[in-house]
Amino acid sequence: MINPGKVERSAVYEAMDILQNAGYHAERVSTYPKIFDIIAWRTGRTLCICVRSSRQAKLSAFRDYIQAISKMITTLPAPGDVQLWVYRRPGWSRWKITTGGASPIEQWDITPAHGGVTA
Repeated sequence: MINPGKVERSAVYEAMDILQNAGYHAERVSTYPKIFDIIAWRTGRTLCICVRSSRQAKLSAFRDYIQAISKMITTLPAPGDVQLWVYRRPGWSRWKITTGGASPIEQWDITPAHGGVTA
């Protein structure tokens, strides 16, 4: 979609660390244009993740992206759960994107593998 700035690139790498500590294999998507920043998978689960950083963790700032992705997965389903991760100090907000829009991920299933720290 857009060429990320330094802060968003840092957020992508932090998100990849969270996923890898939870036992996911995470690959950064680096081609442009792109829809997702990270594709991550582990046994029985695949995640397609868009990472953004924002001074305000308001979902309305990403309305156009959410509408475009919702429309896309209506006609061409993604190979896994589609999520929007928004980094705002001091932490993350995560949203699941479906054909109907976005809903907050209340219970993160990013359980650490090997006793790591949860996000």
